[in-house]
Amino acid sequence: MCDCRRCVRHALQLVDVGLTSRQPLKPGLRYVRVPGVTLPAAAKDNIERLAAKVIELPAVALLACGCRLCVLHRNPLKAWMQAVEADRPAQPPAIAPHC
Repeated sequence: MCDCRRCVRHALQLVDVGLTSRQPLKPGLRYVRVPGVTLPAAAKDNIERLAAKVIELPAVALLACGCRLCVLHRNPLKAWMQAVEADRPAQPPAIAPHC
């Protein structure tokens, strides 16, 4: 998730109105600074409040604001994370020991 104050504020607003989602495959949130974003990072208390909500209700981590600006912050993060994942060497499949 983008760590700018707008993206975090919008995520908190979604949580505050009671929206939820399916359970995430991996628990928690990872905050990332989008290169070139000039908005200041969210206040520490807002980040902590959102983190507490995610601990309480893990599905909250999958909520995503659909406003144009949040989408513009989220899409490059997703593309960057997919590019990093694609560049990792493939892991050979685990070989089960013979009994």
